[in-house]
Amino acid sequence: MDASTSNRVINVFLRSHADGVKVSVKVAPHVEAFFQKWGGGGQERPTAGRLWKPIPARSADDPPSLPIMVWSFIGLNRDNERYTLGLSGGPLIVDDVINLSCLRLVGASGDAGVDFICDMVISKTELKRIADRFLAASEQFYGEYLQSVGMRISLSVDEVR
Repeated sequence: MDASTSNRVINVFLRSHADGVKVSVKVAPHVEAFFQKWGGGGQERPTAGRLWKPIPARSADDPPSLPIMVWSFIGLNRDNERYTLGLSGGPLIVDDVINLSCLRLVGASGDAGVDFICDMVISKTELKRIADRFLAASEQFYGEYLQSVGMRISLSVDEVR
């Protein structure tokens, strides 16, 4: 796609790391605003697991990591077989369902986005498979809930004579 017409709205980078998988999330401001609005503006710590960890400090001079926070969100009741938004703190994939809840991270639309470690052992092949599925699930979520759409509804009737 031509760079002048593309607009990166969801960027997730997965990298193997000594402590698991480093996940870097950066979203467009309107993506974060979606979760903030529909979650009532409340923030919470991840609720569905304890696998998400702050990035460990590299030296004693590094500032302490802030706790990981997500926008409260009750889900769409339409989570499907491809993805879920409700497993914050959980694994990247559960029973073949991609966990998109990292898109709810508070600050993900900031200049640096948000990085965290997902505490899991994973092969290069599995990481690639998750990345491919994450892309498809993100496209589906964005297309269904955030991409502008318009529908025309009109009714025509024949006169009865």
